[in-house]
Amino acid sequence: AAAQACLALLLTSLWIAPSTAAFSRSAGATLGEIGRWLRENTAEDEVVAIYDIGLVGYLSHRPILDLGGLVNPPLNDLRDRMDDEEILLEGRFLRFGRPRWLVDRRDRPRALAGAVLGDYRLQPILDGRVDNLGLTRPEPLWYTLYRLDPVPSR
Repeated sequence: AAAQACLALLLTSLWIAPSTAAFSRSAGATLGEIGRWLRENTAEDEVVAIYDIGLVGYLSHRPILDLGGLVNPPLNDLRDRMDDEEILLEGRFLRFGRPRWLVDRRDRPRALAGAVLGDYRLQPILDGRVDNLGLTRPEPLWYTLYRLDPVPSR
């Protein structure tokens, strides 16, 4: 029992605690900056599409289109039939609302700059790095805030 306790303490102090601290610090800074920017630079009724709704929703005070389906259950039916990447890159989430903004996370910043989703072109506004998404996803990711600009019809 003492050896297990020592092992647990060692794992916590050398692996779990540093990973958690890095996530909290970097996610708070990056997603906090995006949320504050939205609050200060957008109209109160402009919808933000995002998977990680918590801090951005709280700080922005803007309506959220929850791409993860937590507060938008009809999206879960779609997620049961196709993966998140298809839903995003094919613009399928647009059937659930007309967001003006999208917050995306990728392995590099501004990865979707200029991409067209449905009738919208993605214009990057700001981005930031998050050190990890926890123990099971230890690699760094970049969150980018995009404005969805209508593509002129031909």
